[in-house]
Formats: sequence, C-alpha cells, structure tokens
Amino acid sequence: SSQDKKLSNGKTVRFSPVVQEKEFVSESTAFHLPDSMLDGADDEEAALEDEEHLQLSNEEAFFLAYGLGSLQVFDDKRNVVIPPSSLFPLLRRHSYFPPGDSSVDLEPDDPFVVSYAVYHHFRSLGWIVRSGVKFGVDYLLYNRGPVFSHAKFAIVVIPS
Repeated sequence: SSQDKKLSNGKTVRFSPVVQEKEFVSESTAFHLPDSMLDGADDEEAALEDEEHLQLSNEEAFFLAYGLGSLQVFDDKRNVVIPPSSLFPLLRRHSYFPPGDSSVDLEPDDPFVVSYAVYHHFRSLGWIVRSGVKFGVDYLLYNRGPVFSHAKFAIVVIPS
C-alpha cells in the first residue's frame, strides 16, 4: 500500500493517519525531588566552575615564556613577574634533585638544557610534545595531540 515504506533491510513501517494520545502519570515519588535539593544545585555548580587548573612542565613553561613570549610566570613571594632571563637559571636549578645552586657553571649535559633543547627542537618542527614518563621514555611526539591519535614517536634523551 502507499502507507507502507520499505526499508533497505527488508522491514516495513506503516504510518497510521490517526494520531492517538495517551497521558502517562507516575505515582512514584522517586521522580519528585524536594525543593531544598533543587535550590542547592546552583550553588554547587557555581563552586565547581573554576576548579580546573593548568599544569605545565618546566620545558613547556620556558618554551611559552621564552620561545613564544606568550606566558608570564608570576612569583607569589615577591609579587613580581619572573622574566625569561631569570626563569632559565631557576628551572635549571630545579631540574636537579635535590635542587642545585644556580651559580654552578653551565655544563653541556645540564638536565634542563638538554631536555629543553629536545623539546624546543620538536615543537619548532610542529610536533605536539608530551611527557612519556608513563611509557618509560622522555617524550612522546604527536601529530595533533593525544586526544586525536596515538603518539607517532617515543623519544629517549641520551646526553653525550
């Protein structure tokens, strides 16, 4: 008939010209929330609104501050912005455990300098560089990021 529609899988669907109306009434109290619970919902959402934070590695922070000039690092204790020229020795010192003295001469195998050189190199080539600590490597390289696909390369930094 003209009211039957044939689907690709062989099933038929028939549409009725008569529309039937039915009202469903629930007697259950499970669907009724007390007004006191509804009033507090907005307060909880507002409190959770700013709970997210951004955590950068030392290399990411220095790349954004020095390499791109798009990040300012703020010192809470002195209430000032740390310039990239002062940020470099600070991050160098914190790349050692326990943190070393910033007056120590710069060595070719300095942990921060080596890892930053690798990070900066691959970022400059357009790679998305992420920590590979979960996989036993120093860095993972992604074309677009971990959300879109698996890492294309795993990097182990070996200072010479």
